[in-house]
Amino acid sequence: MASLSDVLDVATIAGGGAEANVLAEANIAEADLFIGLTNHQDVNLVAASCKSDGGKKTIARVDLSLQYCQWLFDYRSHFNIDYLFSGEQLTATELSKYFLNPESSTSEQIGKGRIKVQQVLVSAASELLGKPLSELTLPPRVELAVIHRDGKVIIATGADILEAGDSITLFGEQNNVEKLASSLKSESAQSRSKKVTIYGGGDYGLALALLLENKAYRVRIIEKDATLCKAIAQRLPDAVVLQGDGRSVSLLQEEQIETTDFFIGASANDEDNVMACLQAKNMGVKFVIPIIHSADNSAVIAQNVKQFGFLAAVSPRHVNMQDLVRFVESDDFHSVGQLSNDVELIQFTVHEDATVAGKAVKDVAWPKGSNLVTFLRNEKVIVPDGGDVILAGDSLYAVVLPHARKRLLKLLTR
Repeated sequence: MASLSDVLDVATIAGGGAEANVLAEANIAEADLFIGLTNHQDVNLVAASCKSDGGKKTIARVDLSLQYCQWLFDYRSHFNIDYLFSGEQLTATELSKYFLNPESSTSEQIGKGRIKVQQVLVSAASELLGKPLSELTLPPRVELAVIHRDGKVIIATGADILEAGDSITLFGEQNNVEKLASSLKSESAQSRSKKVTIYGGGDYGLALALLLENKAYRVRIIEKDATLCKAIAQRLPDAVVLQGDGRSVSLLQEEQIETTDFFIGASANDEDNVMACLQAKNMGVKFVIPIIHSADNSAVIAQNVKQFGFLAAVSPRHVNMQDLVRFVESDDFHSVGQLSNDVELIQFTVHEDATVAGKAVKDVAWPKGSNLVTFLRNEKVIVPDGGDVILAGDSLYAVVLPHARKRLLKLLTR
């Protein structure tokens, strides 16, 4: 504890996070935010239930297995916790964003992971060409927000018409976005299932395999531990599970690893993940991504991704931090990220005195060069249509070009 307080300008208290006297000593009743981040989910759940003692917002980290059991038992409501998250599931979501058009498109998830943002190239064979967007029948609650064409960026309106070769950005519920993305691609691009090989069958590898389950992916998992292999095979009957070392050249050759589309290093060891990915890359796999757990290793690998030939390197620490930092933002808005060099995705919190509060989406004079794409209300994600009313407390997500940013901020902030 002393070393932690020496490094960081924080107050520290020694004790168990689930003990009432320790929480009282921390004056938890006056906390604006409580986050349970230990490696023990039981402690996190009990500690985060302190909201009943006056805490304003609580968050708890849980294991992957509990995250997938929430349909059976609502732990969040039972413990009166605002947000539960699994670091393994967040990391799997981050990894999966690279699988859809990795060379030319972006796939993100916002709105606490419920809204997918995907960029896709429009095929000349698409049935959606040649008509104004306002006349197209799109899947429900999907927003076509941005069009990239011949080096130019267009914030989409109902009058715009798609052309072959356009790169477009879609927002919406994952399955609906993928359905629309599929209709925009050529038949050859739709027909072939992508092969994903995962080295490591622990929680991170399992989380990714579960995320890809029942989708257009053929999953193969390589794991050293024989007992774990049996458990994975029972959990994922459609996946191919191999016992072995994913760094082994002979094993990779025997499995014709060069035929896989993506190779993911998902073991608990950073060095093993990097070496397995390097072996796969050298043997002809086009896209390889290692998981890097150590903060020091992550910084080095991230700076040398291109030199290693990796598509990306994913740090669970960084993924978790990105997910949690939005809960401590003090500003009315913050930048979620860049969809391209010109297009920024911004998140706003609507206050009672904001210009848009209480207005229907269609009645707001959105600045040209901006587009409201989704908003979050009481844990529910809404991809808006014109009749939806914006309420105080909503979290709005909008895309904006640089020239329209100032006017959008003035419209949405206090």
